[in-house]
Amino acid sequence: MHKSRFKAEYYSKYDNDEERLRNRPQSIPLEKFKILLQYWGHEKIKSTAAKNSNNRRKVIDTHTAGRKSFAQIGNEMKKNQSTPDTPTKADIYPKTRQGHDKKIIMNVEYVHAAILGPLLKRTLRRTMKRTMKRTMTKTLRKTMRLKKQQIQKK
Repeated sequence: MHKSRFKAEYYSKYDNDEERLRNRPQSIPLEKFKILLQYWGHEKIKSTAAKNSNNRRKVIDTHTAGRKSFAQIGNEMKKNQSTPDTPTKADIYPKTRQGHDKKIIMNVEYVHAAILGPLLKRTLRRTMKRTMKRTMTKTLRKTMRLKKQQIQKK
């Protein structure tokens, strides 16, 4: 049994240490279980656990890659592809969100914000630079034409 389930089953389920001791698992000696109860009952440990629990709830999108690094997954994808192109982050991301049934588990809004957002920002910046450059060039040309016309009229 995982420690979080163990704590839920033998600590959080009961209101006080007397009940917890009465319902302790037989696989753990009484003295060791008392030490565990002291540890879980310590204020600093309780506040850390509460903080960690809140932070865990904030996680939107978790990967399912396990111990394998994203670089290793990218290399495997490259080997399995017929094209020699290196997979991009956008290619690797969904692959790291696959369940065991190969169904992709991910929050689409998060993907747009985390991956596509920066790409769109860069594209928008480039487009704006080009547009500004064109606009400035047109304005400059127009100004030059007007000055030439003024000079010719004199």
